[in-house]
Amino acid sequence: VKITGWGHSFGGTAATGAIHRSISAHAVYITRKGKLEAETSEGGIISSTEAMREYLARVYPKDPRAGMTRQRESMHVVLSMPAGTEPEAVRLAARDFLKNRYGGERPYLLGVLTYSYNPLWHFMVRSRGFENRKLHYEKGELQIMREEFADSLNAQGVFAEATPRVTRGVVEKAVLQKLLHMINPKDGRTPRMPRVVMQRMTEALAIEERPKPWIE
Repeated sequence: VKITGWGHSFGGTAATGAIHRSISAHAVYITRKGKLEAETSEGGIISSTEAMREYLARVYPKDPRAGMTRQRESMHVVLSMPAGTEPEAVRLAARDFLKNRYGGERPYLLGVLTYSYNPLWHFMVRSRGFENRKLHYEKGELQIMREEFADSLNAQGVFAEATPRVTRGVVEKAVLQKLLHMINPKDGRTPRMPRVVMQRMTEALAIEERPKPWIE
């Protein structure tokens, strides 16, 4: 279980269109531009770009009264298992996990990217619930999510343990998804530059006495 990002909204009249850009881009990504199906929290199947557009406009409508404040409108998560794991068992476990955690409380969308080496499922859940309650991601929540997903996998006959990274001997942080998409020439998306990278570039350009090898 890994949180890959958040869908944001700026709201206001400056935000054009009926769908939030970052949320729409992620929906396009997890369905490979409509080539793969996605399941809704109501049990429906979305199998076309038009159906996805209608779903997003219904579940993530833009509010012109929201102003220009940057808000988290959705959470994006990936569920994956090692190579050799039965994909259908992972799909059923993912369904069970999402239903137990978010069912009846807030809408979510589940999409599959089953590669040859391991089953991989993406889901995005709306931050604002049916009762207008925001999704609060507290410290330690990711570990709880991993434990719940492991329970769902075990119920499907797939052995899984939700051990922390340090316990497994993994101490190096994973590469940011934004950077992976930037260096992948086959990726058609153009993600925003990480804030820390942009800040360092701005600071470097502000140095008047910086080296200029193209001149020297």
